[in-house]
Parts: sequence; C-alpha cells; structure tokens
Amino acid sequence: MKRALLTWENPHTHHRYFVKLFQETEASVIIRNFKQINQAAEGRDLGFTVPQLIAYNPERHTLLMSEVPGQQFTAVMLRFLPEPLAQVGRILARLHGCDLCPETAWTPAKELVLLRRRTSGVSLALPDLSGRLNDVIAALDGLSRQLSFSANRPIHGNLFGDQILYGPNGVGIVDWDALSLGDPLYDVGRLLAHLIYLAGCEKIALGAASACAEALICGYEAETQQPIQRQCLAWHVAMQLLLRGKISSLRMLPERWQTHLSFVITEAECILNGHSHYLSLPGLNKILSEV
Repeated sequence: MKRALLTWENPHTHHRYFVKLFQETEASVIIRNFKQINQAAEGRDLGFTVPQLIAYNPERHTLLMSEVPGQQFTAVMLRFLPEPLAQVGRILARLHGCDLCPETAWTPAKELVLLRRRTSGVSLALPDLSGRLNDVIAALDGLSRQLSFSANRPIHGNLFGDQILYGPNGVGIVDWDALSLGDPLYDVGRLLAHLIYLAGCEKIALGAASACAEALICGYEAETQQPIQRQCLAWHVAMQLLLRGKISSLRMLPERWQTHLSFVITEAECILNGHSHYLSLPGLNKILSEV
C-alpha cells in the first residue's frame, strides 16, 4: 500500500491522534509539507486550523499528529447552504496567499496523466461511454496548451469535502501530503466539482446548487479582491468532475454508479460548451476551434 492512516485515543485525556505511515521515498517531502503548514498556522497566516505535528519516527516513516475537530465538510455541502461555501472560499484564498515553498510542482500535464490512468477502468466497465470520455479528455489535453495557468502559488493538492473539517469554532483542513506549488484554481475547481457531483447524484435543485457554487467563488474573489480567471476554472472543474467518477478497486462502488459516471461526463461536456447547469463559466471549445 502507498500509505496507511491509523487512529489512537489517549485513555487518560481521551484526545484522539492520527498515525500516518508512508513510503520511504515520499517521507522527506511529506514531513517538510507538514512542518511548513504547521509554521504557517502558528503564525496565524491561515485563518484555519491544521493537524499539529506531534512526533516523527524516521526509521518507521511514521508521523503522529493531532486530530482537527469538526464535521467533514461533505456533510455540510449536502445541506446546500451558501454561507459555509463562501466561508471556505475565503479560507482557500488565504491559503493561496501564504508564503509557502513546497518542493512538489503541479502541472496540467501531470493532471492529464493521472486522469487517463484513473479513468481507464471506465472504458472497460462501460464501453458505451468510452468514446465521449475520450473526446472530453482530448479536448482538455488541447486546452491545457492554450490556457495560462498560474504556477507559483501554494495549493493543497488533494482538496475535497472530506479534507475540510467544519465546526462552530472554525474550519480545519487536513491531509497535507500533496502540498504543492501550482494553480490555486486547482483547489477551487476540485471543491466545486465535488459540490456538483453531490448535487447531481442527490438530484438537488439546480438553483440551490448554483447558489452554493457561486458563493464559493464570490467568497474567494472577495478575499483576493480580484476576479477569478473563469476559463482556467472551467478546465479544472471539468477535469475534476471526471476524476470524481473514477472506478477504484479500493472502494465499493455506490448504487447507480453507472448513472453517476454518465452524469460527470455529460456535465464535463456542458462545461466545455459553456452550458453548465451549475456554474456561469465561458465555453472552452471555441478556444480549440480558433487554433
């Protein structure tokens, strides 16, 4: 296994801790990431809490860290209330404005390699969708060479609802293994894709889902005091929607998984055409037609 995560509760204080085990090849990068994000949290630059690094055993490649209180944000997202999304948007902007220097770099080329690997099972399981899926991936590949992505801002690198802890005393973000330098809209796009995926799977009214998506964007823009580059955001959301529909041998497929896969491909197509049901985003296919 690539890594494992265990929990331990102190029998005297009843505080809960997480023990993360990972491979030797990635140990130095992950530890450096945790130290950097801990230092930023101590300086109060973030506006959210992170797991506190308690101890590290270099021989066992094992990290002991504190629990971050709160409810997984996925459950909050399922209530489709705009204000929590706006709050998280503001917090993400704070993260992307921090002075962090992780070693790993995000690039659209790496993301496309990951997308092709993670969606390879879709063509085998549902061959009727393979043609449409391949067309969307090919379009995203072409667009990756035409759009101008930011490359020098700190990003979480693996953000979705379960990585955010939401509570009455504030917000926390966990799992900093993939902390990278890259395009901040990658984090925003991943969270929006998760929101859209939940809305589609749960048959949420379009108005409610759209209001939450726009609240996240507006919260982010209010903190940065500049508009989001929506063409790049559209690319990220379409990419991450396809990844939300991946087939994994490590997870039990949900009921109606075939319908979910069809949904993410259809919505990704709509985003490329500028006809998203959930977001006001410019169409991207015209960029390819102009090349």
